[in-house]
Amino acid sequence: MVVAVPEQAAVVQVAVDLVAEGAQFIELCGGFEPFWAGRVIEATNGKIPIGTVGYAGGHSIPAMAKIFS
Repeated sequence: MVVAVPEQAAVVQVAVDLVAEGAQFIELCGGFEPFWAGRVIEATNGKIPIGTVGYAGGHSIPAMAKIFS
């Protein structure tokens, strides 16, 4: 399942909801700053694994933003 959020901060509540609905793990898109993985782990009380995906080099983020704009 892929769940989109309107802004990075929204991921915390979405993650809490997903855990309540039975999600077994969550993997954050490479566009999320590492800070948000920590916030999700805290908010979900470490009940499930939280992963992150990274993009090669900082120049990739603007290219991804261009795709979705």
